[in-house]
Amino acid sequence: MAVIDLTGTYSFSRDGRRLAYEWRKSNRGELRVVSLEGSGVPGNRVLFASPEIRVIEAHGWSPDGKWIAVAIRRLDRGAQLGLVSTDDGRLRVLKSIDWQLPAHMLFVPGVIDSTTNVVEHPEVVADRIAAAVEAIGDRTRVIAGVD
Repeated sequence: MAVIDLTGTYSFSRDGRRLAYEWRKSNRGELRVVSLEGSGVPGNRVLFASPEIRVIEAHGWSPDGKWIAVAIRRLDRGAQLGLVSTDDGRLRVLKSIDWQLPAHMLFVPGVIDSTTNVVEHPEVVADRIAAAVEAIGDRTRVIAGVD
């Protein structure tokens, strides 16, 4: 599977001076914050990162700008809702959810786009299937589908 870095969800602070965003690095999620003040290319800082986190989505800021609401998907397929401190990056978990696909169900992710006339590269399709299998944890319960 190809490893790429990319950005995910983002959220502007209420005063518009900062931006929190997810950065996926080597299939691990980081929460980063960048100042939008000044000129030139803004620097960013990693606010929260953990080797156990696959995705960390920034969904909003507290009114005082001291916390960022996040949704987390862990490598063990668990999920968490929490708050990350903008001062020191500590995570305060509000709710944890262990997720398992029900025993009688299969997962059919759309891995090929049927709304365009572009043929997708086989490696891209294979990466999507591999990501679905990794998310479910059992390759016998994943069937590739069309969007």
